Amino acid sequence: MAVALMGDGSTERELLGPCAERVNGTHKTLLIPTSTIHWNKKDSSRDCGLSALQATKVYADRYDVAKSILIVDKEHVPKGNASFSLSETLRGYGIQDPDVADLGGQGFLANGTVGAHRIVVGIVISGKKKRIEENIAFLIYLEWKINVKPDKKSIRKVLHGKRCSLKDLMKNAKTENLNSAFPGLMNVLRRIEKE
Repeated sequence: MAVALMGDGSTERELLGPCAERVNGTHKTLLIPTSTIHWNKKDSSRDCGLSALQATKVYADRYDVAKSILIVDKEHVPKGNASFSLSETLRGYGIQDPDVADLGGQGFLANGTVGAHRIVVGIVISGKKKRIEENIAFLIYLEWKINVKPDKKSIRKVLHGKRCSLKDLMKNAKTENLNSAFPGLMNVLRRIEKE
């Protein structure tokens, strides 16, 4: 079983299930929590991006879940060499001896330890410049040849006009279009399936 970690990402929750099902062809166990665990008790608005890594310790210690997938918007990732930054960030969140592999398309696989637990974390950095809506807008273009601004309101308007939800778009999209629009996510899902 793997658990999906995201800060405040309701969009990520909607698209992760259909993508995971596309990769493995079945309803394998992927736990997608419906609410986030708030780490910063004083300011829960800061529970986004890489801070969701704090949950890896909880899931490993309390629930013996060794695999997780973290989806984070690019705007929440420090600039520079992503593999090195991720190694440092993982250490900062208590993951010891992180070994980060670049899977391509802004997807990474990190192996490390939390206490006595060996863990695997698939990390997906969404968006070319800022956020996951850029990936969704690109998928809409690939599927329907419609140029849409990469913001929630514009995307919702196009989906509403097509009488389609984001989840339906993801379920019905061509596999090659999902691979092009979400290369990091698809690479991580394929790789974590094998771990």
